[in-house]
Amino acid sequence: MKYSQMSSEQLQKEKELLEQEYLALKNKNLSLDLSRGKPGRAQLDIMTDMLTCLSQNDECIAENGFDCRNYGLLDGIPDAKKLFSELLGIPAKNIFVAGNSSLNLMYDSVARAMLYGVVDGDRPWGKLDSVKFICPAPG
Repeated sequence: MKYSQMSSEQLQKEKELLEQEYLALKNKNLSLDLSRGKPGRAQLDIMTDMLTCLSQNDECIAENGFDCRNYGLLDGIPDAKKLFSELLGIPAKNIFVAGNSSLNLMYDSVARAMLYGVVDGDRPWGKLDSVKFICPAPG
């Protein structure tokens, strides 16, 4: 039965039942981390060697002289773009290497589409009557 269809007495009884369920869960003293996207220990152990593979400062310098220990470049480090170009079989100039937050990238993509359109010359989505797009989830 929907809450909107329950009488005051039924709602009170439902509230009491839910409070009992809540207390039973609370009394288990669980320590739950419900944040998303955290890898498990086995996944983290796979990359441990990456933390020590560089031993000299000059190993952090890109082909163009950029020091990769810094914040990076607007469209990505050229060496990373070159690597992905070879892996994906597309020109490096068509690759954008960004930070590691997929949510930020999705937000930026949709905001740009809303304000400016997807391709130069397109009407912004915000000025169209309706828009349909596929949104991958989770992030």
